Amino acid sequence: MPKRLLYLDDLQVGDNFISGEHVLVKEEIISFANQYDPQLFHTV
Repeated sequence: MPKRLLYLDDLQVGDNFISGEHVLVKEEIISFANQYDPQLFHTV
């Protein structure tokens, strides 16, 4: 079954989703923060 694209208007309070697992290490999180939201409380 193909995955259906969801848009913001499709979501309702209380909706639940199951996703696959992905392990992140601290360095990956800080790298992402530096690139997309480099505020001090995200990057230290």
